[in-house]
Amino acid sequence: MYWCRSRDYWMSETVPQPRRPDPASTESCVARAYPRPLAFVSRYEFKYLVPHELLPELRREIQAFVDPDPYAARMPGYRYPTCSLYLDSLDLRLYQMTMRAEKSRQKLRIRCYTDDGDKPVFFEIKKRQDGIVRKHRVSARRSQAVRFLTGGDRAANPRDPLPDIAEFQYLARMIDAGPTFRVRYEREAYEARGGEPTRITFDTDLAYNLTTGADLSIGGACWRRIMTDMAIVEIKFTDRFPTWVNKIAQRYNMERRSVPKYCLSVEDALDRGECLIPFLGHRPLAFTL
Repeated sequence: MYWCRSRDYWMSETVPQPRRPDPASTESCVARAYPRPLAFVSRYEFKYLVPHELLPELRREIQAFVDPDPYAARMPGYRYPTCSLYLDSLDLRLYQMTMRAEKSRQKLRIRCYTDDGDKPVFFEIKKRQDGIVRKHRVSARRSQAVRFLTGGDRAANPRDPLPDIAEFQYLARMIDAGPTFRVRYEREAYEARGGEPTRITFDTDLAYNLTTGADLSIGGACWRRIMTDMAIVEIKFTDRFPTWVNKIAQRYNMERRSVPKYCLSVEDALDRGECLIPFLGHRPLAFTL
C-alpha cells in the first residue's frame, strides 16, 4: 500500500519522499540559473460559487460595465472549452499545499482550448503569494508539449526546439512532477470597458479525467462531472476590487470562497476510492484502492 488516506494527512509509506523546496529559495535558484526576466502577470482573484439559475441575473447586472473578451466574442454564448493537464508529484505535493492554504503555493499545468492539432497549447505556472496570484504562460505546439511530457529534450529535435519553459521544467524537476488530472470546463468570459483591468468569468460543466500520460485532448471518454448545480464566478483585478463588482456581489449575497478546480477534482477522485501515482520509475500508472 502506497498511501495512507485521510482528509488531513497524506503520506507515501514506501515511496521515498522528495525534499520539499522552499518557494523563496526555489525562485532564487531559478533566477540564478535563468537570469532572463520572467513574464509574470500579477493580479488578485476572488471566487464565488453561485447556482446556475442566478447566472442570467448576473449577466444583466454586469452588461453595462463589460464586453465579451476577444476570444469569447467569437463563440456562441461567449463560451469556450478550457482544458488543463495538471502536473504534480508522487505525494500530490501541489495539491496538499493548496489544501493546507499555504501562503506561498503554485500549480503546474498545460492548457488547451481545442483538439485541433494546429492550435497552440500553453505551459502555465500559477503562483499564489499572500493572496496575490502571478501567472507565467508560454505557448507551444502540441507536439512539443507531448515531447516534453514523454521525456524528450531540446537536443532531440533542434529544428523544432521547445519554447522558453525553463522555469516550468525546473519546478517540475524539483518535485518530480508528472501528469495527474485533466480538468475541463466551459468558460464565459468578460472584460471591463474603458481599459479597467478587471476580468469576470463564469465557469460551468466542470469535469475531470485521471490522466497519467501525455494526453491533452478535451474530448474522449472517462470524464466525470462535478458540481453540476453550481457555477464558479471569478473576478480578476490588478489593484483594488472594483466598486461596481462589490455592489453586485453584496446585492446577491455572494460569499467569497476558495474554489480550486484541481483540488476539487482530486477530492472527488478520493471520495470515489481512486488514487494515482503519476510517475513510478518514470512509467505512468494508476490504481484503485
